[in-house]
Amino acid sequence: MFDIASGETAAREALANPATPAEDLATIAGHFSSLTPLVAAHPNLYPDLATWLKNLGNPLVDAALGAREAREAKEAPAQAAAQPAPEQALAQAWPPEAQAQPAQGAPQGYPPELAPAYQAPGAYQPPAQPYPQQPPAQYAQAPKAKGGKGKLIMIIAIVVVLALAAAAVWFFFLRDKGGSSSTSTSGRLVAADLAEEPDLGDEIVAGDLLEGDFREVKFSTWIDDGHVSVFGVPGLVLDDDDELQADGDSAVGLVDVLKGELSWQVDLAEVTGWDAVTVDAIAADFEGAMVVKTSNALDSDDDPQLVAISASGEVLGVREGGSVGAARGGYVVINDDGELTGVKTSEFEDDIWTADTLNSSNTSIYSTTYDGAFYALTEDGLVDVKTGDPLGIGDDADEEDLSYHAMEGGVILRCEDAGDDGWAAMLLSASSGDELWDDEVEGASCTYTQHLDGIVLLFGYDDDRLHGYDDATGEEVWKTKIKDRAWMGQLPNGRAAVDSGRTTNDDGYPVVTVSIVEPKTGEILVEVDNVDAAWILAGQKTIYSRLGDEFAAYSIDPDGDGEELWAMELDADLADDDIAMNGRGGRLWLHITTYEQVEDAYGDTIEVAETDTIWQMVN
Repeated sequence: MFDIASGETAAREALANPATPAEDLATIAGHFSSLTPLVAAHPNLYPDLATWLKNLGNPLVDAALGAREAREAKEAPAQAAAQPAPEQALAQAWPPEAQAQPAQGAPQGYPPELAPAYQAPGAYQPPAQPYPQQPPAQYAQAPKAKGGKGKLIMIIAIVVVLALAAAAVWFFFLRDKGGSSSTSTSGRLVAADLAEEPDLGDEIVAGDLLEGDFREVKFSTWIDDGHVSVFGVPGLVLDDDDELQADGDSAVGLVDVLKGELSWQVDLAEVTGWDAVTVDAIAADFEGAMVVKTSNALDSDDDPQLVAISASGEVLGVREGGSVGAARGGYVVINDDGELTGVKTSEFEDDIWTADTLNSSNTSIYSTTYDGAFYALTEDGLVDVKTGDPLGIGDDADEEDLSYHAMEGGVILRCEDAGDDGWAAMLLSASSGDELWDDEVEGASCTYTQHLDGIVLLFGYDDDRLHGYDDATGEEVWKTKIKDRAWMGQLPNGRAAVDSGRTTNDDGYPVVTVSIVEPKTGEILVEVDNVDAAWILAGQKTIYSRLGDEFAAYSIDPDGDGEELWAMELDADLADDDIAMNGRGGRLWLHITTYEQVEDAYGDTIEVAETDTIWQMVN
């Protein structure tokens, strides 16, 4: 059985081993929140653990889980060996402002019972995650694998915000186009370009902010570039009748990180009517409001409650049941047992539309444009979330051989399985549903796609090349040799980043080569080697990566050669704690959570956050 005392490095190594048993996956998921995306992509993931992971609301976890059925139906087993490693598949079309998902709390209550069989392996896919929120993740006790103890242990939810992998992807894809952005108040959602090793500014400690008596206090979702949510949860104790009781307060608040001050806080016990409240997730709607998914820590049979709170701290409404499936531009999609509901955050208790979801793992599709477009994939096809109006696209998406990919620029890529010949791709107008190309592009791989500067970028299905197609005609404009078909994302500067050549370095970390590609010509401008396959953060001219106890910055300026600009070695005592470097509004933030082991109400040892601290990193 995996020993959590061996630390994060050993956990990573275990996840890189396909033979790691399911019970070890549960242990790792429950103690290393930053590694939950890798757990979700492991071959030995079993159904109950998959369900627990899904409730976290972690963007990358959702991407991995949502991709399993589609990827297995399409490319397994024929291409199982060619699939990108879980660490690489950090998501292709993650609509930054379009998705921010619920990422902060942790599934609460008692862990589910073991399911009879393990689920087949899957792999990461473009995040089509739940809500548009920040990349935080959460922490809690994962459900035990088959054969684990039957004793039910009440979980005290610990949310690990801004998890490394999630934060990496989130910021890797956000970019400021200089145009209008009706869906975001955050402005430039990219990291700062720090050419020299930075210093740490004033520390902001979560436990110093909320007023009340809490078992632990943790930062959660970034609401905009200058504000991050924070929550506190109570401890649980047994009374004289051996019944669980709350020992402390339950609250959520908003922190101004530029001032290091608490803007407001809301008493969740008062709002929900529960004595002890667990914060399972917090989603930002990109108009300054947040939606908090809560659970009753004293009764896991109660349905969750979704609490919408405005930028000023006003409670906008409470809904019972479901979770946020997606959010952006002041709107959210709520998924309650397969039924989707479109809601305006400011009118949170009123439904705009309802529809059945296509299936449990493919509930939403997003546009990464900055024109305010926001789509949901329902049983009847794509609808505009803000109105519920159908687009006339995707009513055939329930067929196993079809998939749809919303892309920047108001277009949607439809891909049809062509068997051994890969996929046949057709570009559609999101506004009219019309086909934009005269003929389909054949021999494509639709796992990762981008639409940049008038070019649709697709990997070849059976060649190690990246292909560029004119978005107006579908004609191939260029093709570029790469090390292997891997993963592709969009950098803040509008160029494409291709992650390929996966290998393992001397310290046992999975690393890749990141190639910066000019979308108009296909030219590889810069290549950066030895980059952590699971952790990349990008600025306009810089990418950051973490390997073990070291952060490093690399130049991606076309005039450079991908050289390392600086490396920062972390304190050895912190190397195995939850550490994230995050970019917001042209700034760089360091977030470190340390833990301590305590006894819960039943006398079992659990980990709780001892300190949760954020610093701005400056030159």
